[in-house]
Amino acid sequence: MIYLLTSAQAKMVEALERVNISQDEFFEMTNMENEINNFRDELKNRNMQAITDHEYDYSVGVNYMDIILELEKMGDYIINVEEAVYEHKHDK
Repeated sequence: MIYLLTSAQAKMVEALERVNISQDEFFEMTNMENEINNFRDELKNRNMQAITDHEYDYSVGVNYMDIILELEKMGDYIINVEEAVYEHKHDK
């Protein structure tokens, strides 16, 4: 998940430096955000299973999910910046 966020952040910085983003780049970013969301869901399911299987206790699972949800939220912020850059260019 951190790899996906790092990649998304690098693309966001690149778009901000150019103050420009193409439609293809925007769709690529949207796909990256979907990947982040899908991975969050997968990690959530794995976490629930691990708790059910008593691999670790509930409090560890809650802390783990807090981290995952914060990382996913970062992905949302990144795509929000990308959307703003894209809309700025295409609303003119």
